[in-house]
Amino acid sequence: MKLTTGILLLFFLTIGRVNAQVAINTDGSAPENSAMMDVKSTTKSFLCPE
Repeated sequence: MKLTTGILLLFFLTIGRVNAQVAINTDGSAPENSAMMDVKSTTKSFLCPE
């Protein structure tokens, strides 16, 4: 029981440190390292919601 609780606690404490990066593009390039989301297009624009 203590082992299971310890593993779950460790999992939930480390899950906040996981970083995900998303690239939305058509050329297959990797996202910018410092960006959470990287959007690249030469023919379309991006409208950010308020």
